[in-house]
Amino acid sequence: MIRSFFRLFRRDRDRSAPPPEERAAPATQSSIVASASAPAFQPQNPLEEMLIAAAHDPARRAAFHRLLLESTLFAASPDLPASRGMSLPATVGQPRLFDLAGPDGRRIPALFSAQTRVIEALGNGPGFFAADGAQLIALAADRGAMLNPGLGYSVHWTAADCALLLGRPVHRRREQGAHPLLGTPTEPPAALIAGLRAALAAEARITGAWLALAQWPGRDGLSWYLDIRTTFGQGEVERLLAPVFRDTGLAGRTLDLAVLPPGGQGAGISLKD
Repeated sequence: MIRSFFRLFRRDRDRSAPPPEERAAPATQSSIVASASAPAFQPQNPLEEMLIAAAHDPARRAAFHRLLLESTLFAASPDLPASRGMSLPATVGQPRLFDLAGPDGRRIPALFSAQTRVIEALGNGPGFFAADGAQLIALAADRGAMLNPGLGYSVHWTAADCALLLGRPVHRRREQGAHPLLGTPTEPPAALIAGLRAALAAEARITGAWLALAQWPGRDGLSWYLDIRTTFGQGEVERLLAPVFRDTGLAGRTLDLAVLPPGGQGAGISLKD
């Protein structure tokens, strides 16, 4: 049976959720459906073999994500001439990516796990190029991305999913007057906490830091809320902590980063003495 899977990160809706400190970590699951109209999908490389395995075995998804970031992916671009079935070198530093309608109808960038997948999905017309998975997902991160759209096995990532894959904080537009409900996690993410403490310890300009679970009004699921008190700017803090975010995988949740002036007391687990 030919199958398609569109989300690797999807949390069950729970409109009667207790406060963050009482609620268990949300389950993650794939949405795998039969796709009788799709052509047969025979894996052409180790990434596609892992993609199929991850579709059928949730325990393999973390390995799929690691391999995805390290593998070569392909993307079509209107900045390139017609390919005639060949991958072309990117001619600009950040080429625009060809997009298609996603599951919610919005257009999002299309990525592919092999050169022939581009041709299967788009034909011989659009020019396309190859790049590291992490590089292409970073190019698409603001809008989300689809891997192998319309083919036997495909994945849909939202912008928040891309941030999680890349180990980046999520940049949200906060509604006026909206504040998250913050709580201390009952099962602290040990690796994430240790990495943050090590990175923050030597920075005298960071005077305080706290990690909490956050429930935002009108949003499903929980995220990490990292409260940093410092004279550094947002970009400086993100660059300082980027290796920690990347290496720990953010313990499976998206992360909201708040950079505030020194002073005051934050909520959650203290990260800096």
